[in-house]
Amino acid sequence: MLQHGLKIEGAASHKLEVQISHTAAHLEGTVMLDDKPAIGVRVKLSPVQENPNREDLFKTVIADQNGHFIITSIVPGTYKVQANFSEDETKEDPELSRKIAETTVHLEEKEAKTINLEMKEEN
Repeated sequence: MLQHGLKIEGAASHKLEVQISHTAAHLEGTVMLDDKPAIGVRVKLSPVQENPNREDLFKTVIADQNGHFIITSIVPGTYKVQANFSEDETKEDPELSRKIAETTVHLEEKEAKTINLEMKEEN
């Protein structure tokens, strides 16, 4: 993130705290659709409290043939996890565009969490 250093200018009236840590979290899980693995579904991780300057907090992976996914190197915090099918897949089967799975997870430093998502009709 700080490949080119950090430069702070001007008089400071507030405290700046910088924390560098090698304590990333890890999230894995399985996405199911009608009691079968949701093969190739896109799983997106996004912070609940969005910060446009922290693109590194947003992650997307694709579930494998067993509906399994792994997301690594996650900064501790609270995230929304959302699974849905890609546009290409919904063109072939429009019914899939209405299927979604969503939950919120909180990850602590060095935490490895496993979740299960069930795709349902979007409201």
